[in-house]
Amino acid sequence: MKCPDKIVVLLALCFCATGFAWAESAEHRFQPVEMYQCNFKKGEDRSRFDRIIPSWNKWMDIYYGEAYRAWALSPDFNDPDSTFDLTWIGAWKDGRAMGHSQDNWAEKGDEQMAIFMSILDCPIHASMAAEQLVRGTAENAERSVVSFRDCTVAEGKTVDEAIDAVRTFANYMAEQGSKASQWVFYPVWGPTTDVSFNWVEIYPNYTQLGADFERYGNGGAYKKADELLMGTVDCRHASISRATKVREANVDN
Repeated sequence: MKCPDKIVVLLALCFCATGFAWAESAEHRFQPVEMYQCNFKKGEDRSRFDRIIPSWNKWMDIYYGEAYRAWALSPDFNDPDSTFDLTWIGAWKDGRAMGHSQDNWAEKGDEQMAIFMSILDCPIHASMAAEQLVRGTAENAERSVVSFRDCTVAEGKTVDEAIDAVRTFANYMAEQGSKASQWVFYPVWGPTTDVSFNWVEIYPNYTQLGADFERYGNGGAYKKADELLMGTVDCRHASISRATKVREANVDN
């Protein structure tokens, strides 16, 4: 699914399913991702959104009963034609936790959802399966910088071949000193898309993203990218968003 650069609501969910392109290899470990893409309603803005988060967190502590992380993203470098106003990213440990959470939210969360929907219009609700390629610490930070790229597997190649190429390059960048956490998000449910996966890089700050700019350009890492990726996967230009953590709960394996 295409990830926008505006403030979108993104929730991370991982599903086990057969028949999807991302399920080619049993050795992969997936976590669930659910995405809402939202705009603010007339007269509303991010400040109102931020004011409702503390009461939502208190409700979650009392009634939700699930380990759940969430982030709100706002766009920095983006394409206005494919950008929304808010990105919310949340995560569960696995598909069972996600399924139980969805049932629990449907049973108990109507009032909380109505509060969110009083200030947001969310025309898109989608889910993805998230696979971590390189582990980092940015996911635990209160604030981070997130890069999204839409990627398509080249003709004649498989998803596994494309992911292996991305994984090899991600590990190469880590060996060069990159601090980015590297993920891929595979589309599962929701809007129809021609994107094979999203390549997601999470940085602790712009300083570290800028350091990768130097490694990639002036450090020559683009040559390694061409060697590994060209003819295997085609990725569009990245969009960059600032992420703020809005809920913390342990979802680690």
